[in-house]
Amino acid sequence: MDKSQTVKLARKISVLKTAYYSLKFRGFIIVGKGTKFNLEKGARIVMTRGRFDVGVNFYLPQSAYLEIGRNGTLLLDGNVHVMKGSVIVVKEDARLSVGSGSFFNEQSRVICAHRISIGKNCLISWGVNIVDSDTHKVLVDGRSSDPDKEVVIHDNVWIGANAQILKGVSVGSWSVIGAGAVVTKDVPEHCLSCGNPSEVVRERVSWAE
Repeated sequence: MDKSQTVKLARKISVLKTAYYSLKFRGFIIVGKGTKFNLEKGARIVMTRGRFDVGVNFYLPQSAYLEIGRNGTLLLDGNVHVMKGSVIVVKEDARLSVGSGSFFNEQSRVICAHRISIGKNCLISWGVNIVDSDTHKVLVDGRSSDPDKEVVIHDNVWIGANAQILKGVSVGSWSVIGAGAVVTKDVPEHCLSCGNPSEVVRERVSWAE
């Protein structure tokens, strides 16, 4: 990063929060101006390497928001970027893991009540929601359904704008989720899945930036 880039970055970040959270969690955490952290007792950010940018770039006036509940864990393996206007919530005793090179665009949301795993080099577009629970209990014949089911998004997945990834879903590597899709069942690798509910419409798919 050259001097001009460093100056531009410095104008966008909260120096105090960047220093505080980087020291607290022994990693390189860059916190954008206005970004809000809500970390309860025992909350952890575990960084094995790389840099975590939260709420630094893009054009929305809304700040990013990161919440980690009691004994919740955010596990980051490499460079991860969360843009302005996005929300990351890891609830009590839950664990969210994200691989290197993954990117959360404006107004994306990840709500982790149990376990969510997002692999390397995943592109999460604007308005995407990823959840591993129903949030509230759903009763079927008077009985409560299983509220939490793990979500696994493998490496190099592109999730299009306003898509919804619901509980219990696995998305295979190099797959593409179409804009506005509602994904309620597993998507194999190298597939394009679209619609509500989402269905595989093409196989042997890949993608590039």
